[in-house]
Amino acid sequence: MKTYKTDERFMHFCRYMYDENCRERWNHGQEPYPDSNFYIEKNLNWLMDKYRDLAQKGNEWQTSIYRS
Repeated sequence: MKTYKTDERFMHFCRYMYDENCRERWNHGQEPYPDSNFYIEKNLNWLMDKYRDLAQKGNEWQTSIYRS
């Protein structure tokens, strides 16, 4: 098991981002990723960077970055 998978807060963030991504893809007529694990593996570096940026700024990640 990968180390990042043991960080519960990061995994909650990833799940939230997966849900946001599914919503965005449906809105644009695209098929969503098959599951959150596939999404996370495919976008892991981006997710880690975004999570780190939000943590440094003290922002709550519950606010959609897609709608900002």
